[in-house]
Amino acid sequence: MAIERLRDMLPDGFSVEQLEKRGSYGFMRCVKLVKHDRAGVKVSLDFMEGEIRGRGRRDVILIDNVMMRGVRATIPVASEEITVLVPSYTDYFIMKVVSARPSDVRDIASLVLEQGLPRNLPTRIRQILPYPEIFRTRLEGSIIPVMRRRTFIDGWRGIFGTTKYGEEDKNV
Repeated sequence: MAIERLRDMLPDGFSVEQLEKRGSYGFMRCVKLVKHDRAGVKVSLDFMEGEIRGRGRRDVILIDNVMMRGVRATIPVASEEITVLVPSYTDYFIMKVVSARPSDVRDIASLVLEQGLPRNLPTRIRQILPYPEIFRTRLEGSIIPVMRRRTFIDGWRGIFGTTKYGEEDKNV
């Protein structure tokens, strides 16, 4: 597996906290303690191979060649700019919906408000979800009910530290 080769290429200071290989997929979490002044911050990087697995048996997203091509993004880190490969908007959106954690619900609301729904969403769902019904189940059972709560907008604005989002945005 490529994940084992990646383990051997880790930069100095990183250690493998968890490594799992199970048939069609692998997972590795690497950690590094970064010191800043007197504080220490634990930085972790997760690597997945073959599939992205959630907690449930049907929480599976296939990592295909399209996903591996991804999109290159440049992000500022301290005084440098680093280029990384990130998933396409559609694939990222699908990952957020399948995960459906409270932080994902806020992210999904922001993504839809700022970017709209991904154009090729139904096609990608069929391509990368072995259990495509999980997408609808998470939307209807976990995500939309949270967004409909009276307190959602206040929590959303509080997390992002903005006054930008309002009640009218819930209907977008």
